[in-house]
Amino acid sequence: MTDGDEEDADQPRDDQPDGDETNGDETNGDETNGDETNGDETNADETNADETNGDETIGTDGRRGGDERDEQRDIGRGSTDNGRQGSEPIGPRHDRLTRHPTPGRRNSLWSWTDARHPLRVARNYAFIVAARHAPSLRLKNWLLRRIGVDVGRGVAWGLESTPDVFWPELVTVEDDAIVGYDATLLCHEFLQDEYRTGEVWIGERAMIGAGTVVLPGVEIGADAQVAANSLVAEDVPPGETWAGVPAVPMADAIDEPLDEPNEESTDEPLDESNEESTDEQTNEPLDG
Repeated sequence: MTDGDEEDADQPRDDQPDGDETNGDETNGDETNGDETNGDETNADETNADETNGDETIGTDGRRGGDERDEQRDIGRGSTDNGRQGSEPIGPRHDRLTRHPTPGRRNSLWSWTDARHPLRVARNYAFIVAARHAPSLRLKNWLLRRIGVDVGRGVAWGLESTPDVFWPELVTVEDDAIVGYDATLLCHEFLQDEYRTGEVWIGERAMIGAGTVVLPGVEIGADAQVAANSLVAEDVPPGETWAGVPAVPMADAIDEPLDEPNEESTDEPLDESNEESTDEQTNEPLDG
């Protein structure tokens, strides 16, 4: 390069606006509009997901976060936003599930070792068994956080309550929620030709009754209640009480009309032949 070329390179060109120096890589590039700003809004980058979600999940209570958790969530989660924190449901739970085809002659459960490493499943199972029988609520929460369950402050797990053993990192239980005795939070479904995964989200102060099963992709709103032995196959709005198999709002069950055959039987007219016979008897003159 000649001296003339060096001088030209040092001098700003007329056809290049100053935006190349100010709006380029130094200001609006990776430092401002990249990982720091857009990452917070979209959570697309793995590193920025740790910055925004990490503050919520890592603290004095020991809640987990970071690259490993986000990576495992990305494997099992669907691509649809969950509409959390009391917002309106965005659609059926099936829209939030991720489908994983399993080609072959046998059903998808035969391919579980391809879905999750056996050692990881064994570790999850050991921690879950310990948490199921632990008498201390603090110990239960500590054990479940170690395998990736997002457990809020003051969460209470009943005896033998069970999060998903394959994908526990897809379970979120917000502050002061109760998961009752022998309740199960499922994040996977093994079917014939595929298996499906989806997050389960339990809102603040929600209550899950004993023996209840919550299916993948379901969200239970804040202060909602699910009666014992229910099967939750769709979202439960905040503050509502649901029950049954499948679970439905209690208000719908209470407002069901009585059986129609009983109502019709009470309104049936009397037999006309009997009416005519009685009229004839009353209109006949008495014998003289």
